[in-house]
Amino acid sequence: MRRAGRGGFVLVSVLGALIVLTGLAAAAAYLVRTAVLGAAAIRSELFTDALTRAGLEIAGFELFELKRPAASVNGQQIRLDDGVVTLFVAAESGKIDLNTATPEVLASLWASLGLGGLAPEQFAARVKDYRDADSEPGEKGGAELQDYQAVAADRAPANAPFDQVDDIQFVLGVTPDAARALAPLLTVHNPGGKVSAYDASAAVVRALPQGASVVDRIMALRSAPLPRSEEEAEAADKAAQESLGQAAKNFGFERTSNAYTVRVEVARGDARRATQAILTRSRASDALYFTTDLVDRP
Repeated sequence: MRRAGRGGFVLVSVLGALIVLTGLAAAAAYLVRTAVLGAAAIRSELFTDALTRAGLEIAGFELFELKRPAASVNGQQIRLDDGVVTLFVAAESGKIDLNTATPEVLASLWASLGLGGLAPEQFAARVKDYRDADSEPGEKGGAELQDYQAVAADRAPANAPFDQVDDIQFVLGVTPDAARALAPLLTVHNPGGKVSAYDASAAVVRALPQGASVVDRIMALRSAPLPRSEEEAEAADKAAQESLGQAAKNFGFERTSNAYTVRVEVARGDARRATQAILTRSRASDALYFTTDLVDRP
């Protein structure tokens, strides 16, 4: 009887050990599988990163070295390894610059969108007061520190140039809805002030003084064949300027820009990523451009 008891005890012990070993083996298999899946995910992420960087570099080379117009790069699809990169490009010179736009242009922008709450001239005066260094309210409804603090103690104008378009929401009297409506037409990367006749959207053209009367003529410029020489370009630009009459004073006729918004969309298997950045022409001799405002987009 004792032998049978001891044998039963040994059998139970062996079974217990086997259960423990089986559990350890399962845990080890789970850890190995997790590690393999984790490594595969990291590898996929690294490939997507590389494709995104490659897309930005291709766009930068075409825009700043080859000096191709934004329209000819926009929508371009490139197959790299087992992924597809799609480029979307918009010249910042085709937008209204918050830091250099004249009061006339700012007022026309506000009026073109039919925004309420502020009169067009009041909006223009407040943008100017927000960005200039002095503390004197401008004419036609400007606002300085005392006006901001009358609304909230922690509010104040920057009294410095806008750092980004989103800062328009901090101008006194500009509502979140108005800021969202204004944002697509604005930039802080067009310091020359004039809007490119070759890159402005129809909405931007309409927002400029007398712009509504020349929208069709501006859009027609895009359908003309690209000049084959500098002489042809100069003649075409002169003809375009003359065709716009008085409205031409707010337009520039450069065919390239110093800054571009570039959106890179990467597709690789089931993986998708969209990344947006501003590429700005570099003044340094050892670089074509530099990248700012790099963000992932939905």
